[in-house]
Amino acid sequence: MPPCDGQIDFGRDLEQQLNTLVDCRAVFANLDSVKDRLVLAASQLAMRALKYMKGRHSRKTAAFVKACFAYCHITIPSIDNIFSRLDLFLLCGQAALINNCLPQADTFYKAAIQDIVEMGDSVSGPQAERRLVTFLRNFISAMVVVPGHPDHGPFYLAKVCCVLWLWCCRWCWAVAVGCGLWMFTSVVVVAARG
Repeated sequence: MPPCDGQIDFGRDLEQQLNTLVDCRAVFANLDSVKDRLVLAASQLAMRALKYMKGRHSRKTAAFVKACFAYCHITIPSIDNIFSRLDLFLLCGQAALINNCLPQADTFYKAAIQDIVEMGDSVSGPQAERRLVTFLRNFISAMVVVPGHPDHGPFYLAKVCCVLWLWCCRWCWAVAVGCGLWMFTSVVVVAARG
């Protein structure tokens, strides 16, 4: 059984580190907390590669970073906890942006949006509503730095947040009137920039 406790470090051999993460995912396929940690480790590997290259990827490191994000994109949906998935999609999207992997960032953000839409009434209660509002607050803030799409124009993902806001009003307005009001003003500010 491969060691997956975060103590394994192959130094600059990041590919070996990623291979170990793949082995760990196969061994611990039923443990969400381990998969959560593995996604974080893969995202950190991408950031380490960027650091080693001093902010400018070569073809080899760019391909490696894309492999790290592919690993994350495959692993995240297998996690049962919706809020863990949302947080990881957001984190990986931000890491992909930093690594100049715009299509990967776009995919992570769209997956988060899809998860929110599919969530429906399956998650309810004041604590879940607060977590959703907190996530959306962070998500909307992250959308400000996402570059525009050549076909859809600037802030196209931020504009999708308007749809999320409408959905959130239907779903979690009960948390507090301030929650819905905050969501509305956040989305209006982002949409106005587009």
